[in-house]
Amino acid sequence: MNSVVIGLNFGDEGKGVVTNFLAKTTNRDVVRYSGGSQAGHTVVENGIKHVFSGFGSGTLSGKSTYWEDACPFDPVSVINEMAILKEKTRKTPQLYVSSKCPLVTPMDKFANKQGVYLENGTCGAGIGTTITREEANYHLLLEDTFNSFIFREKFIQIQKYYKDITPIEEYEFYFKSINLLLDLIKPFKKNSISYTNHIFESSQGLLLDPEMGIFPHVTRIPLGIEAASKYGKIDEVWYVTRAYLTRHGNGPMPNETFPEGLILNENETNITNDYQGNFRVGTLDLSLLLSTLIRNLGESPSIRYNLVITCLDQFPSGKIPVITRQETKLFSIKEIAQILTPFVEIYACDSDTGNIIKVDI
Repeated sequence: MNSVVIGLNFGDEGKGVVTNFLAKTTNRDVVRYSGGSQAGHTVVENGIKHVFSGFGSGTLSGKSTYWEDACPFDPVSVINEMAILKEKTRKTPQLYVSSKCPLVTPMDKFANKQGVYLENGTCGAGIGTTITREEANYHLLLEDTFNSFIFREKFIQIQKYYKDITPIEEYEFYFKSINLLLDLIKPFKKNSISYTNHIFESSQGLLLDPEMGIFPHVTRIPLGIEAASKYGKIDEVWYVTRAYLTRHGNGPMPNETFPEGLILNENETNITNDYQGNFRVGTLDLSLLLSTLIRNLGESPSIRYNLVITCLDQFPSGKIPVITRQETKLFSIKEIAQILTPFVEIYACDSDTGNIIKVDI
């Protein structure tokens, strides 16, 4: 059975926690089908905490990661994260990468930290600029690293494309990272893997999807069911939302008022970023949640739909402020479940253990 984990809002919903829970309880590997190293999915497992970007969120539970061709691949970010994971776990994480993955270069990341990208809310990982460069036919794929002549000449042309804007000292570590990675990752050819029992992990929330989000404050890579379905038949969807809205950096966000009774997590991972901006919170909007969910529901009647609500423990009273019909009301998790059950099965996530429990109504 293939499952897909998808955030319903602007990100930071708890996709990593849900992915890890499914990976360890169903013994399945993880497929990254969207985004790149701009993902920041926090998982705590066996006393080890890690923020995943280049690996699937089941890694601490011993699961492999499959990195598909829609995802720009950053050799420097991945080699750094691999070293951190090896130090934390004393094991080398298994990473399978499509040979057709676009490679993020130092020039892409440098350009991503300039001008309009900052205004749009970039996190500076070079994802948007890599996609734009690829669309301009300045390709650099993982398979290009298998031949030194092809790789060198393509890299030179990309330098010209960017007018050689990157400090030259960054190139040396980039080349070293690629050489190290070729001994550590396992490349695979396009469409050579049949995904039949995997977990597809989305990189960001649906309100940052290029079609569903508000341009230009969006990512460049589709995030929903249809995007995951390119790689395998989806049998089950796990949507994820916090009990309140979150967003990083620039871009519109409804109901940006501090929710009544909310106690922020002292160990929140992604509070600020030099390029992405500050962590923002707001009151959960029921109509927005339903609209996003319904727009992404697949057409297949055989798909099972679930919704996990995380961070409930940050409302100690057990009452969650929710905006419905332009007014704010306090709901229990069971009352929210009664409203949403016609569309999805509702689950609650225990922040301490990471366990997911079905909400009985």
